[in-house]
Amino acid sequence: MLCISVPFTVSAIFLFLVQYPKMYSDDPANNISFYSNEILPLFLFFLTAGGIHQSSDGLGAIWIVSRLVYAHGYSSGDPAKRKRGAFGDLALLGLVFCTVDSGRTMLGWGCRPKWSRGIFKTL
Repeated sequence: MLCISVPFTVSAIFLFLVQYPKMYSDDPANNISFYSNEILPLFLFFLTAGGIHQSSDGLGAIWIVSRLVYAHGYSSGDPAKRKRGAFGDLALLGLVFCTVDSGRTMLGWGCRPKWSRGIFKTL
């Protein structure tokens, strides 16, 4: 099916001079949303998976604040002000470590805590 439809689609694109969509616009607000949406699935995964056995809501709040600081710096037009939101990368790295620790705990590797952590009780 693809062998039949792809040549027709490609020829129609060239025949009717269809322009490719512009990925990034000149409006800083659109670029900020593009950049935030690119990393959002990773953030949500690590926030959910890391929160099974750890309290990762503080790191999630730090990441959200860092995106607001990044957006404010990006919209100013000065490239140096974009780096002010870089502390969110440390929060995301902390979420990665929480996710690894949650996986380690669920697999039963390492020391086991004496108290239950999170919504799932450990043995």
